Amino acid sequence: MARRRLASSGFISRELADWRIEEAGIGPSQWVRLPLRDTAGFVGFAYEHGTTVGYGGMYRSDGRPSAHLRLTLTSDDHVIMSSLRNLRDAWSDFSHGRGRRR
Repeated sequence: MARRRLASSGFISRELADWRIEEAGIGPSQWVRLPLRDTAGFVGFAYEHGTTVGYGGMYRSDGRPSAHLRLTLTSDDHVIMSSLRNLRDAWSDFSHGRGRRR
C-alpha cells in the first residue's frame, strides 16, 4: 500500500500540480483536495471519462460541499496508474472549460 501511495502521490505532484494531497497516511485510500469549492461536478465528469472516484461530500455528516476526492488504492498498480492518467485527462478538459463549470 505504501508503494502505491508513493507512486500516486508522485504522479499527482507531477501531472496534477494544482491538486493537493491530504496526508492521512493510513488505509487503502488517498484524499486529494482540488481547487474547487465542490468536486461533485468533476466526479460525474471523471466517471463519464472512465474513472470512478469517491466524492468527498459523501463522507461528511453535515451535507456540506467538499473540495476533496477519495482515491482508492486497492487495484493493481497498472489499473491505478491508468486511472490517474484518465483523471489527469478529464481534469484538463474540465478545468479548461470543456466540462461542467466550476
